[in-house]
Amino acid sequence: LGVDGLSLPMLLLTNLIGFASIYASWNIDKRVKEFFILLLILIAGVMGTFIARDLFIFFLFYEIVVIPIYIMVIIWGSTKRVTKEYAAMKLTIYLLIGSAFLLVGMVALYLAAGANGNPTFMFDQLSARQELYSPAFQKVAFALMIVGFGSLISMFPFHSWSPDGYAGAPTAVSMIHA
Repeated sequence: LGVDGLSLPMLLLTNLIGFASIYASWNIDKRVKEFFILLLILIAGVMGTFIARDLFIFFLFYEIVVIPIYIMVIIWGSTKRVTKEYAAMKLTIYLLIGSAFLLVGMVALYLAAGANGNPTFMFDQLSARQELYSPAFQKVAFALMIVGFGSLISMFPFHSWSPDGYAGAPTAVSMIHA
């Protein structure tokens, strides 16, 4: 774990949005303690993605976020546009499918980085071993990771879950996840 020039502003922004999401959640009146515990786990997961210096730890923090999001949408979600169960399930399935693509790309990078006998997930060591990655491998790994990240961050054309997911989620969840 560590903080660099890019992660510091993202951490500050996450803290600012975290405080705003807590302020926006004062009207929660059922199962308040559980809501705020899950909200803090969600905020911690997002912050963890910004301080990870290891690809596996980054992935772990990103996946930690999926669990509280699902629970929060099911319990405290809105039913104005879609049912909250539908929104939670659609959001979770799309996030997990994106995570599967990302995991395959990460494992491929790990195995390719270990071609000289020293596999690693560390960002700095992976980038220092660029000569181990053939252009064909780079294209395949990039395609896997762009589909994975594209689905996770709701990038076009992998964003079909986001309107239902954000509409069904509580305001605080939408703020933090976006």
